[in-house]
Amino acid sequence: MKFSILVPTTGTREFELDRLFDSLNNQEFSDFELVVVTQINHDMVSQLINSYPDLCVVHLKLEKMGLSYARNIGLKSCKGEWIVFSDDDAWYPADGLKLLNKYTSSGDYEIILTQIFDPIKNQLYKNYPDKAEVLKSKFNLMSKSSIEISIKRDKIKKDFDENFGLGAKYVCCEEVDFLINNFSKGNTLYIPSISVYHLKKDRGASEAQLFAKGALYSKQFNRFIACLIVIRDILKGRKNSRKIFWSGFKDYKKITEQSTVD
Repeated sequence: MKFSILVPTTGTREFELDRLFDSLNNQEFSDFELVVVTQINHDMVSQLINSYPDLCVVHLKLEKMGLSYARNIGLKSCKGEWIVFSDDDAWYPADGLKLLNKYTSSGDYEIILTQIFDPIKNQLYKNYPDKAEVLKSKFNLMSKSSIEISIKRDKIKKDFDENFGLGAKYVCCEEVDFLINNFSKGNTLYIPSISVYHLKKDRGASEAQLFAKGALYSKQFNRFIACLIVIRDILKGRKNSRKIFWSGFKDYKKITEQSTVD
């Protein structure tokens, strides 16, 4: 099997899940399975899955919350050659998996990164580079979203850190941490093509997200790099983010210091 599409969900967005399943049911490329991991509302999701008998679905029912936890459990059940990470409020153009198949079939790369598009606003989800490139530095990964990621299953070196992601102490940055942990020079290809749809967010980063960003930089980078990020944000007029970022940076240091003591 070529792809496993991994979808964690709390089952609270029935319309969005139905839209996702419908888009997968209408893919031009059909060699894939759907691995759905529910944390609550199992029965509602089961009923929705049953309304798509042509989809190959694995449904895992958990009793513990946490996005990264759910993804890690889901990864153990994935049988596809490649893992495609999806959110329950994302959906796919008819040629989405066909596009991914084209770029994953070369055998030259272990991670493929694509673009997200909002078809309602008719806008790309973020400012993307215009040209395809093989990424050379983990700094190129800092603005990536989980639904842009496809990764070869047998090349995953580290799972998601369950300290990061919705339901955890640090509410985001789990996908960037995952990418960095599985990145090596030359193994990641970015392509300027749309593989997935998602509504574009209008709001900026919340305090909880800034706190998590500080924790990520504490884990993956040194204090000098973190200082450069703070200076950049100040120059961009984001002065209020500085204290929250540093509080997250220091908070994660406490975790590493405690684990050393233990």
